[in-house]
Formats: sequence, structure tokens, C-alpha cells
Amino acid sequence: MMSIFGKPNINKLKEQKNTNSLFKALSHKDYTVRYAAAEALSQLSDSRVIDRLIASIRSDMDGAFDAALVNFGAPAVEPLIAALRGGRNTDIIRVLGRIGDPRAVDALIAALDLKDGYYI
Repeated sequence: MMSIFGKPNINKLKEQKNTNSLFKALSHKDYTVRYAAAEALSQLSDSRVIDRLIASIRSDMDGAFDAALVNFGAPAVEPLIAALRGGRNTDIIRVLGRIGDPRAVDALIAALDLKDGYYI
């Protein structure tokens, strides 16, 4: 349940599995709300949440989406690898690195495209 006048009740939203309101909370002005929403989303074990977080990662204000994906851990690795193969994205590279799953190594190496002697 999102409050019009105050902070959303993240615990209640999590209990209700209200992913839409939790995603809205990721944009809240208070960073503690953003991180609580990220943690709540990562605990829902819903693969659709992973896909939405990956799709929205570039609009991440301060790492709340990153934190949620890292909290998901292993279940987020394959969708992140697929997104990385779809186009190099430093946000996805950063999250895969923070998760530290060995399955991501080949995809991360492939993302380091050596052109003209520089990694890009």
C-alpha cells in the first residue's frame, strides 16, 4: 500500500506481494525506502521481478536496482547474462561482478571487446 503523504509500508507491500508498488518505491525520494523496496523485491522469488529490474537498471538512481539484483544472487545470473549479450551495459557488468557467480565469467570476458588496443 502506497501512502500519499508519507513513506510506503514496505513490509505490508512485501506481504501482499505488491510488486507494482514496490517498484514505485524504488523511485521514492528517501534512499532508505528505495533500499528496503529493493530488498523486499529480491525476497519475493519472482522471476518477473528480475526481468523488470534488468529492464529498468539504467534508470537506477543510486544502486537500489543493483542491490535487488545482487540480493537475488544466482537466480538473476542467467537473465543478466542474456541481457549482457543483448548489448554491453556497464550496469549489468557491475551487477554480475558483484554477484560473483562463475557462470558469468565467459559473458564478462566477451563484453570486454578489445578495439584499437583499448578495452571498451
